[in-house]
Amino acid sequence: MRLQTRRKFCSCGGTIVHHRERISHVTIYTETGPIAVEHLECRCKKCSRGYYYGYATDTVEDQEDPNARKQYKFYEEDCLESQFLITTRKTGFSIKFLYEMSLDILFLYASFSGMSKKYVALHLGDYSDEELSKAKTMSERVEICEKRLSCGWFTFSLIEIKQRFRIAGPICCNIDTALMEYHLQIRDGFYRVWSKHTCGKSGCGWVLVVDGGMKAQRKICGAVKSGARVFEHSNTTLITGCTRHPGDFKYCRDHKNEDTPAVSSTKLHPENKARLRSAKEKGRHYNVQDFTDSVYIIEEILGTRHTKKGTEYHIKWEEYAETTWEPLKNIPRSIREYYEDTGDGKLPTPRVKESIKQGSTVQYNLVWSNDGDLPEWDASRHVALETEALANNREKRACNTRKDRDKRQNRHTCGIFIGCWPCGVCLLFEELYGSESISQVYAIILEFFATLDVKEREKLRYLLYDDMCHLAPYAKNITSKHETELTKYFGDMKMAVDFLHFKNHVGKNCKKFYNPNQYDELKPVNSVVCEQQFRCTNHHTNVKAMNESRFQHFWLYVIDMHNHHSVGDLRHAVNPTSPFRMELILKAAMAEKAAATAATAA
Repeated sequence: MRLQTRRKFCSCGGTIVHHRERISHVTIYTETGPIAVEHLECRCKKCSRGYYYGYATDTVEDQEDPNARKQYKFYEEDCLESQFLITTRKTGFSIKFLYEMSLDILFLYASFSGMSKKYVALHLGDYSDEELSKAKTMSERVEICEKRLSCGWFTFSLIEIKQRFRIAGPICCNIDTALMEYHLQIRDGFYRVWSKHTCGKSGCGWVLVVDGGMKAQRKICGAVKSGARVFEHSNTTLITGCTRHPGDFKYCRDHKNEDTPAVSSTKLHPENKARLRSAKEKGRHYNVQDFTDSVYIIEEILGTRHTKKGTEYHIKWEEYAETTWEPLKNIPRSIREYYEDTGDGKLPTPRVKESIKQGSTVQYNLVWSNDGDLPEWDASRHVALETEALANNREKRACNTRKDRDKRQNRHTCGIFIGCWPCGVCLLFEELYGSESISQVYAIILEFFATLDVKEREKLRYLLYDDMCHLAPYAKNITSKHETELTKYFGDMKMAVDFLHFKNHVGKNCKKFYNPNQYDELKPVNSVVCEQQFRCTNHHTNVKAMNESRFQHFWLYVIDMHNHHSVGDLRHAVNPTSPFRMELILKAAMAEKAAATAATAA
């Protein structure tokens, strides 16, 4: 079988012809087993643009580096209506098999590792061990692996959801880069579509239930102080640290040999480590950014001493009353040099290596070097401290419902934060860093409100959260300090604790102001919908090994499929083999255009 583009003419007007007998051998993984095909490369005579089965390729200038260029694939609009999807130079999949993988992930909580092993056991029974060993070094590559399978599915899911949310644009040949480039548009499209959902379920469309799930988390780099996320609408800064996946190591490639205040626990003397752990267990206060004993953060150098073994530094560790003497090798060079040059034991001001704007949030990558060419990090303009906002609130809250303590032994993200209608449709998703702190929850919800139309916000009448006795006062304090249209809207909302968790709230003010039983219209509302969602999401344990771009895209796509399953149109809306899918996409586009026209006329 031979595959080639169906196009005859290029977008520039040139003729497309087969290019110098260039043929690549591609393995197509189908629902009935792998097949080998020949893939013909075609080129435009005029501009030399490459054309292949279902897509074209071209180089595009990198927006961040004008001297660099990236290779992009321009998939055709009807590429998912074809029989196969070519994902890499030597790999392809049948569309039906890719859709079956999506259903396995949704309903069976399948992992890519499990699906690849299942495929080998099910479809490669006709191959001997000798034939499979040869296939690994031949062009066929019959035996599928987890990496190939996951890359194929992420490419398919990205193309599929871009079509439904009507997001135009090419896809970078590096799938991780492609997922990151389109994450914000897909997230906003997800918010736009599902915030408009209404049904006959009590509370749907006017009661938003939010909560955080701690089990859906991923491993991240141990550079705790090397990243900060600024939420512009709430004027809040969250110290996230480096959010990259470190692989099998404690630190990612960028921070493996870079100076940071975070010192790995493996470097500390066992006696010092035991003292710090003992002191921590005795303490009752856990900071919102507590990443446990795998990493220790230098707060201040108190002094030095000279011993037979060399110079030692007296270290005050962040969040520890105990101090220890550490050898020179345990102190990052830039921090040590700053102390020796200035005599100041406090940490030097970090510098901004890179800033990445994602909608109304900005992620800053920080370094602790003495590079004068980099601007200094000025957190004072952004920070709205949770502790300050709570301290200024004179209401006494006796409910012990705070969720700031993180007991895990390795640095991970905290989990995911979702918001649902009572019918089960999820319309809000974000990743949590550090802990489910009130400041972070407030910032996430406020950024979500910012993406909604004014009419959609006006429909919301109630917000339910299991720790509302802390969130609501925090919102009112932020409004008094930083009043905008959004912060005032948030502060004026009707807020209550959900029915399930209200029994744990014993504070007088909580029972007086945030009791859901005082609202008769909330009594038939399903306020435990988030816990019902987490019962499903907790089964997806394969996300722990994903990097940031794959983790966020995976959850948005899986939750989107779950929503379609809840409303009953999954087999049509998300199924590329269904003849009704494109009809639904066109109807949604026409409805959105009509609504925009009506809004403009009004």
